[in-house]
Amino acid sequence: MTNLISAQDVMPDSPEQEVAKDITLDDLEMSYKYTKGGNLIYDCQDNHFVCTSEVETKRCKVARKNSILDNDEVLPCAITQKFKDYKECKDFQQKRVNMAVNHMFCYHPEKREAFLFEN
Repeated sequence: MTNLISAQDVMPDSPEQEVAKDITLDDLEMSYKYTKGGNLIYDCQDNHFVCTSEVETKRCKVARKNSILDNDEVLPCAITQKFKDYKECKDFQQKRVNMAVNHMFCYHPEKREAFLFEN
């Protein structure tokens, strides 16, 4: 015998019972690489923006500095902007997801001009 479920079985009895919740704000860990936070960085290795915590932002700053000192052409990341919290950062990021972005901040400052002429 099959038990059919009606729309009334899954709908709340009243609008007051329905609570809107952004589930993307619940889990702090986004991946093995990042934890959610209010700092917008650009991951030059994986080619994407991410709103991440202060820990990853500091890690990016150190990795970027070391990469510049090592005279690497392509840098690992770039810190672009800091926000009050993850939600504010995520909202900013989502509004700009389809905009063209100049990724020159991923290249060593002394090598950017050469890169422009090569490509």
